[in-house]
Amino acid sequence: MLGTRAQISLPLALFGAAAFTILAGASFNIQGQTADAAIFALLAGVLAFGAGVAWRYWKYAAGAGAIAVVVEALTHHFHFDRYFFINLAGLAALGVGGMLFTLGYQKMTEQIRQRVVDLEALNARLEEQHRIFLAATEDPTLHSASVAELAANTARQTSSAICCYYLAGPDGSTFVPQEGVGLEGVRPQAVDRRRRAGDPLLDAIEKNQDFATSDPQQLGALFSYVPNDFTLESALVAPIRVGDAIGGFVLLANKPGGYGPDDHRLAGTLAMRAGAHLASTHAVALSKAETQRYALLNELVKQASGLSFDEVILLVLDKGRTLVHYDSARVALFGSGETYTMTDGSAVPVPIGSSALTNVVQGQTVIRKSATQADGLFSGLEPPEGNAVAEALIPIRGKQGVLGAVCLGRRQANSFTERELPTLDELGTMAGIAVENSHMLEKATGQASKLDTAINALGEMAHSLTTVTEGAAVLEHKTLESATRLYGVSHAMLTRTVAEGKHRISDAIGFGEVSGAEIQNGQGVVGAVMLSCQPVMITDLSSSWEVQDPNLANNHIRGAMCVPMFEDSKLWGTLSVFDTNARGWSEDDVRVLTTLANESVVAVKNAELYDASKRMIWELSNLHEGLKAVTSTLELDDVLEIVLGWAGKAAEAQIGCIALLDDEKKSLTLASSYGTDPVTAKRLALEMGADICSEVIYERQPVLEQMDDAQSGSGPLNPRAVLCVPILLREEPTGVLFLAKYQAGHFFTEDHKRLVTSLAAQAAISIDNAKLFKSREDQMNYAPDDAEAWRRLEQGGLLHDIGKIGVPDAVLSKPGKLTAEEFDLMKKHPVIGWEILHDLKMLTNELVIVRSHHERADGKGYPDRKKQDELPIYAWIVSAADAVDAMTSDRPYRKGMSIEVALSEISKGAGTHFHPAVAQAVVEAARSGALSVAPQESLFKDAPVVGAFENPIAQSLPPLAREA
Repeated sequence: MLGTRAQISLPLALFGAAAFTILAGASFNIQGQTADAAIFALLAGVLAFGAGVAWRYWKYAAGAGAIAVVVEALTHHFHFDRYFFINLAGLAALGVGGMLFTLGYQKMTEQIRQRVVDLEALNARLEEQHRIFLAATEDPTLHSASVAELAANTARQTSSAICCYYLAGPDGSTFVPQEGVGLEGVRPQAVDRRRRAGDPLLDAIEKNQDFATSDPQQLGALFSYVPNDFTLESALVAPIRVGDAIGGFVLLANKPGGYGPDDHRLAGTLAMRAGAHLASTHAVALSKAETQRYALLNELVKQASGLSFDEVILLVLDKGRTLVHYDSARVALFGSGETYTMTDGSAVPVPIGSSALTNVVQGQTVIRKSATQADGLFSGLEPPEGNAVAEALIPIRGKQGVLGAVCLGRRQANSFTERELPTLDELGTMAGIAVENSHMLEKATGQASKLDTAINALGEMAHSLTTVTEGAAVLEHKTLESATRLYGVSHAMLTRTVAEGKHRISDAIGFGEVSGAEIQNGQGVVGAVMLSCQPVMITDLSSSWEVQDPNLANNHIRGAMCVPMFEDSKLWGTLSVFDTNARGWSEDDVRVLTTLANESVVAVKNAELYDASKRMIWELSNLHEGLKAVTSTLELDDVLEIVLGWAGKAAEAQIGCIALLDDEKKSLTLASSYGTDPVTAKRLALEMGADICSEVIYERQPVLEQMDDAQSGSGPLNPRAVLCVPILLREEPTGVLFLAKYQAGHFFTEDHKRLVTSLAAQAAISIDNAKLFKSREDQMNYAPDDAEAWRRLEQGGLLHDIGKIGVPDAVLSKPGKLTAEEFDLMKKHPVIGWEILHDLKMLTNELVIVRSHHERADGKGYPDRKKQDELPIYAWIVSAADAVDAMTSDRPYRKGMSIEVALSEISKGAGTHFHPAVAQAVVEAARSGALSVAPQESLFKDAPVVGAFENPIAQSLPPLAREA
């Protein structure tokens, strides 16, 4: 009260001072003023008072004060009196009075506003107290039939936006979140009480203390996921006591204005009453559940009597629907060595590894709220790719520990919650009782089943002795399957002798990719059998370090039995079975496995002999047919086509080609194609496969390459398999035979390589024979016995350039380039020579040589532009000879070329500039030594020099045309 009076006295004092100052100022201002001047004095006083009132706005205050002084000065000017300064003092007093009045008014207004705020706060406080009183006295059983409703009521009573109850789990080690309020987008998670070290939240709960925070990081243990847009303004956690223990806690968050001391007291009261309510509710539910559980167990035991193991599993899953809803269910049984098998899947054990079953093995129920196909599913659900489902993996507990897992699935993700853990554990207990009872029944009938399995396995192998068409590899794998089924193990191995003191693993089950690995004498159990040739039985490899094989150490095997396999008293291989648990082996076990091993040797050898005979028949048949076809012709093109066709069909190739080395053995030229056109075959084989062809030519050895998906994935035309063999003649390469396959899984074999190599060898001989025959045929065609024909050819050759007599000597001896007119004169010499000899009545052949020795095979020569068949062979012979002479002879403007360069030009011009048969004959004559370059000397020493024989021209003709 005293404070309030003190606060009011200041404005009143200011108002009093303002009134006194205003009265004094008004009296001073009117002093000495007459009736007319009093009006102006009043105006000046009002302006001075206004200036005082507006003193905070100095621009306006200064303006009003200045105007007041001016008015006062004008009044004094027109009504001069002696009270001017008293009047100015009055104006100043009025200004001060206005200022004091403004200050008093502001102070009074502030006091009134503050009183309004205090009254509103007091009212809110009273309302909050009333709300807390009503909440604390409300009966929780009226509107709280479930925990979700209890959370909604608690949120309403505490004005919180978020409320969630966390209750102790069945074993008391976790706090399990219940359905709450305001948790949209937030994922509560179970809180492990055993990991509370250093967590202030859990420490406060265990000490039965409230915990308040506005830092989301301090609530991290309560949530598995918090969205980015989640905002925590304030939070209060109150423990729930049930008897003498902490039965959980309630989380309250985001109350407007935060949580005060009254909120802490209210939260504690609500938590205490919730604990009492939940305890009584749980006791009633537990009694009902226990009664239901015992009734269900009794019914299960009655119905499971006499059923098989699989039928018991189906019965457990069917009864489980009365406890918990699911869309799909399977059972995984744990085996030795951290493996499991699904009851409705393959009997081959699967390693548990780092899968979700790892925690189940330890006795924990695992809830997978969002699992996809990529994560691995156990319940049998098959959602579309990318979709998620929910799974619950429940341990099946027995007297000896965890026997397996009941795997339940729901199509909707996040549909299994921690609240269902007690029910899920009940289902696991039921399954454990049923499985143990079934195991007892199986154990009683196990010996009879094992005997039946042994008889069946031996019967299968006896049948295989007469079934050789399945193949050796199939029979070996059947032997291992029979052994694993016979002894109920997951690991087996068969080895073959490859050299003295060395075995190679031929096939294995349960060991991964070990086929092809080698085992030496004395290495592991197999090595011990290799040395002693006697069966070896090991109860526990972990205690027998001397027979431990490092190559098999990662498979966690313990029990082992290995027996030798003999063929004609020689060690053929070994057969082994391994158990992931320690195991004692009996003499009957050894006897049965030995019998299985020996029968397997006979069956596999028969199959190998059958396969070998089939391959030999196939190879000889194809080789015989191929050789018969090759020897049916001596035409080179036909020989190549036949050889390539038989090789492609026999090797089941998709495309192929034969490429031959050129005369200089520097490059390959396509000679025949298979499976596609020549252009495509050249691109696929000689261009894309150039490296392989070059390697075959250089190494003179066949190349067989098989490409996997990664190697062949760089292009759609990259082959999956390539077979390239050299074509050798007298140990020298003459070409390659190239075959390719492009379909996945289609490869060439060693049999294909051997057959194609044989065909290539025969092809080399046939190619040589065809070339030799062609050469002899050409020699016979172009080597007539008529001496007169030779004489005419010789005369025509001597006279072929006689027409140059009619060409001006200036043109013939010109050292520089000929003009177009000069070249036209030069081109007339064949016609001039023909006219000279025609007038002399020379024979026809000589006339043709003289007139046509500058014609071209493609019809682009001169003077008559005739082609191959339009002229006799004599003209073409002289044309080629004239070109060779021109290229190898010295000229005033250049040195003569070498014979090698000249022959190369002749080969290039075959079919265009020269007759192809003549060009080939020139090259072959040079190779055989029949053609050589003679010294450039005149046959007639006393003959006059008539200028150069030839001259380069400016026309765009090939080199041979310019030189001829």
